[in-house]
Amino acid sequence: MSKSAIKPEGNNHNIIAFGTKIDGNITIDLDIRIEGEINGNIYGSGKVIVGKTGFINGDTSCQNIDIMGRIEGNVTASDTISLKETAIVNGNLNTSVISIEPNAQFVGNCQTAPR
Repeated sequence: MSKSAIKPEGNNHNIIAFGTKIDGNITIDLDIRIEGEINGNIYGSGKVIVGKTGFINGDTSCQNIDIMGRIEGNVTASDTISLKETAIVNGNLNTSVISIEPNAQFVGNCQTAPR
């Protein structure tokens, strides 16, 4: 059986733990939670969660993203961008649906378009 025929079972996702630093781009088909630091772009087809200790220095493109940490770069989500109260984003947002909680910090432009 080829590797491409093997499908993961269950609710699989990846975690970049606090204290982990990655320099380079990430391409991912599954959900990912970031509590560490990424210096590079993220290209995903699932959900990205940036935890309170998470930091992305680069652009992010995905289906959905929940931001509780910090992003220095542009964010594009085909579905929803959600900035939680601890979020700090310096960059432009492009999405269908945007949610910004009180106390979230956002510097940039936001563009929304229907799904």
